[in-house]
Amino acid sequence: MEKFLNYLKDSKFVVPYCGRCNAPAWPPVDCCYTCMSKVKLKRTKSLKGHLIEYTTSYHLSKPLVFGIIEIDGIKLVGSVHSSVAPHVGMILKMKKCGISDNGTPYYEFD
Repeated sequence: MEKFLNYLKDSKFVVPYCGRCNAPAWPPVDCCYTCMSKVKLKRTKSLKGHLIEYTTSYHLSKPLVFGIIEIDGIKLVGSVHSSVAPHVGMILKMKKCGISDNGTPYYEFD
């Protein structure tokens, strides 16, 4: 888990995969959820995914869209920045990731 967070601090997105059964271990952990074997960090095949669901937050000074995006079989919650209105199924690409000042991981999609 510490290695995953170090990659994220460097704005690099990796996913833990089981070294034995190759299943993604998401949310990130050190051992596979399926067979309890050690995981290895791998870059995803693509940073593109599709929007499963979304909502708009009006809490801030300007509306902000958040969504659930599926990439390579894992689901992430991230902010969605798009010039077109969001819709379920739209293809998005991760444009930024990291750890915020308060220690929370974040993912931004375009």
